[in-house]
Amino acid sequence: MKRFDILLAVLIVILSISGCSKPTVTDGKLKAASVEKLLRIRTGAPDLQPVEKKLSILDLEKVTLFAKAMPYKEAIMHILKPASIDVAFSSELSSYIKNPTVDLSLNNVSIREALDTITGIVGISWKKRKNTIWITPFQTKIYDIGFLGVIRSSQATLGGDVLGGGSSSDNDTTVPLQGSFSITSKSNAKKGDRYQILENNIKNMISKVGHYTLDQAGGILMVTDRPQNIRRITDYINAVSASYKRQVMIEAKIIEIQLNKDSKVGIDWSSLRRDISLSQKTINFGSDVPALTVNVTKSGGQFTSVIEALSKYGSLSLLSEPHLRVINAQPSILSVGKSISFIKKIELSTSTTSGGTATTTPTVDISSIFDGIVFGITPFIKSDNTVLLRIVPIKSKLVSLKERDISGSTYTLPTVDLREESTVVSVRSGSIVVLGGLISRVNSNDNTGVPILSHIPIAGLAFKQKEQLSNSVELVILLKPVIID
Repeated sequence: MKRFDILLAVLIVILSISGCSKPTVTDGKLKAASVEKLLRIRTGAPDLQPVEKKLSILDLEKVTLFAKAMPYKEAIMHILKPASIDVAFSSELSSYIKNPTVDLSLNNVSIREALDTITGIVGISWKKRKNTIWITPFQTKIYDIGFLGVIRSSQATLGGDVLGGGSSSDNDTTVPLQGSFSITSKSNAKKGDRYQILENNIKNMISKVGHYTLDQAGGILMVTDRPQNIRRITDYINAVSASYKRQVMIEAKIIEIQLNKDSKVGIDWSSLRRDISLSQKTINFGSDVPALTVNVTKSGGQFTSVIEALSKYGSLSLLSEPHLRVINAQPSILSVGKSISFIKKIELSTSTTSGGTATTTPTVDISSIFDGIVFGITPFIKSDNTVLLRIVPIKSKLVSLKERDISGSTYTLPTVDLREESTVVSVRSGSIVVLGGLISRVNSNDNTGVPILSHIPIAGLAFKQKEQLSNSVELVILLKPVIID
C-alpha cells in the first residue's frame, strides 16, 4: 500500500472515532481543511485562497414600493432612506423632465434595480460617489474604439511597368512606365473613412443637448447625453465592434498541374463538379487568354478530396500554401509568379580630362516586370456566418522586350499582356473555393541518341534525335475561409 493510502486510511479512522462525540464548528472547519489539503497534495493542485467579492449595499439591500403618481424625487429618497444613503439632485433636472411622477410596483428588489427603474421611467441618470447618489439629467460614457483607427490596406507593385501608368512614344521616351496594383478596404474617401462614418452616425443619434469628443489618435469616444440616447449609441458601438473584430482565416494552396495527354486542353471542370459537388462560375479574361474558373464546394470539404480529384488530370506540384488571417472587410494580397529584371535604359556620358583623354561612362537603369498572377482577397462576414469573398485577379505576362537607340541612349520597351477582373463569391465557412483555368505552355527540348556513337564528332549527328516538346501546365488555387469568432 502506498504511503498516501495508509495516511488516508488513518485519517478516516480518526474521523470515525471523533464522530462519536459532538463536533464543534471549529472541529468541522479543521477536518474539512485537512481533507481538502490532502486532496490537493494527491492531485497536485495549488494551495488556492478564496477570493472575496465585495458586494455593494445597492445590491444587498432590498426595497418594496407601491405607488401611483408619486413624484420621482420622493420615490428615490424613499428607497434610499432605509440604507442611510444620501442623495443629491441636479438643478438642471427641472429643465429636461416632462413628467416628474411615476407609477411603481416594486416588490423586494435591490436598491440598484429600483434606481434603474425610476430613473429609466423619468429619463435621467444616476451615479454613486462614496455614500451619495447623484441624480443628473445626463449620462457620460467612454468607449474604446481603437480598432476603428486601424484602416488596413494592402499594396503590391507589379514590377513597375506592368500597368503602363506612364506614356511612351518615339518622341517621348524619358517618362518611365509605372504601374501598381493596390486594394484598400474603401471604395472612395468618404465611404472608407471609418472615423467619418462613426462620427456621422453619432451626430444622427445624439440629441441637441448632448455632445461628444472623438480622439482618433487614441481611439477614444466620450459621449454625454440623455440616458436613452446613450443606450442607442452603446448598442450601435457594440454592433460595430462585434462586426469589425471578427476575423477570417484563409488557408490557400497554390498547385501547378502538369497536364497529361488526355487533358491538354485543361481540367474538365464539368466532370470535377460531379466528383466533389461544386458550383461553378467562369471569368473570361478576353480572347486568346484562358478563362478563370471559380468553383465553390457546396457542402464544405477538405483539401484532400479536391486534390485527389485533380490528380487524375496530371502530376501535381505544390508551389505554396500560405495562411492569411484577415480582419472582416479588410483586404489581403496573394501572388504567385516570378520577377523578370531587364535593363530599362543605358546612357553614355563622355568626359575629357585636362590632358585631352576622353572617358566614356555608362549609366544603367534597371527595372523589373512581374510575370504571374496576383489577386486581392477581401472577406465580408454575413450575419448567417457565410463569407462573401471579393476576389480581384490580375494576370500579367511578359511578351517581349525590345531595345531602341535614341540620341545615343539605349531604351528597353517591354510589351506586357495584362488581364484583370473582379468577382464576388459567397461561401460557407469551411468550404473550399477552387480557382482554375490559368493554363500556360512550357516548351522543352528532348535530346536522345545511341550511346557512344552519338558522341562521335560530325558522324555522331546521324545517331542523335532532337525533339521539341510542348507541355500544358494549369495553375489551380484553392482557398478555404474559416470564420474565427
